[in-house]
Amino acid sequence: MYRPMKLNKIGIPTSEEMLSMEDEFKTELIISSDGREPVKHSITIPKPSRWDKIWAKKLDKCSINGATEELYYAIYDKKKWRVLYAISKNIENNLNGQGNSIDLSSPEGFVGLAVYEGMTDVVAALAAAGADPERIYDNQGKPIFIAVERNNLKAVEILHAAGADVYPNYLENSASSEMKNLLKEKLELQPASKNAEIPKQNTNNQNQNSNAETEVKNDSDTQWKKIDNFTISKTVQNDEIRIKTIFNFKAQRVTILHDIIDNFNQEATHSYVPVTEKIRSIEQNVEVKEAYDKLTSMNEDNQLARLVLHKNKALRRIIHQK
Repeated sequence: MYRPMKLNKIGIPTSEEMLSMEDEFKTELIISSDGREPVKHSITIPKPSRWDKIWAKKLDKCSINGATEELYYAIYDKKKWRVLYAISKNIENNLNGQGNSIDLSSPEGFVGLAVYEGMTDVVAALAAAGADPERIYDNQGKPIFIAVERNNLKAVEILHAAGADVYPNYLENSASSEMKNLLKEKLELQPASKNAEIPKQNTNNQNQNSNAETEVKNDSDTQWKKIDNFTISKTVQNDEIRIKTIFNFKAQRVTILHDIIDNFNQEATHSYVPVTEKIRSIEQNVEVKEAYDKLTSMNEDNQLARLVLHKNKALRRIIHQK
């Protein structure tokens, strides 16, 4: 006999319902913010596996920091059911006044990560749940800018409806005529004051406390910068190209960006697609260890050392190898 699914305030099943799902479930979310036209987005929630249910029990016992980390890795690993379960559970914790609810607008940049990983359904669920659509993600820029670069039209619509702004210089990064037309449409809907062009390198001005970059070393061709307590970047530049390597020890990955430099030593308007690898698959372990040592020397506490000792065996072998 068919039984209606109990849904929470944003339109996804309650955590109890999600645990008892015997088949995939489709639902419609509505994303809106003050002064923006609402956008509807249909999502499909997969049936949970046995391992998903075990993970859910683990999440329920986590501290705030632990739950935040679990949500981050669920998005990073593209575990859709787990992400939606965490969002549903978080809504219930907030309604019940429980203290272990996750800040969906935290510096982790959940929305930007979901856009980066191509998880549009998760972007919609996070936006509907109230996550900040403007939160910069991991030196990649604002979520809507990432969506433009990746030609994700639906994500742009969702994020704009949630309150994110688009700017005229985003048109330069559009990969298709459809994206250009969509951006022009959104620009017309914004107040004139919102449409002033912003500098291309203005993506690191938010989150000044934990994410403000701190210069570590700057010589003729190499520059190290601390991004936060778990992330550091290394930039090597010559006359024609600049290579920036971002070591994110919390996410256990390394991202490499190549920027073309013009004859006047200015950044060109294009660069190669960023390449991201897991730290444990990087062959140049010496460089990983160097990045770890640089970041450790800049940190005032031992959060990074604790992360390596207790969370990541593969990374621990790299850091402490002789």
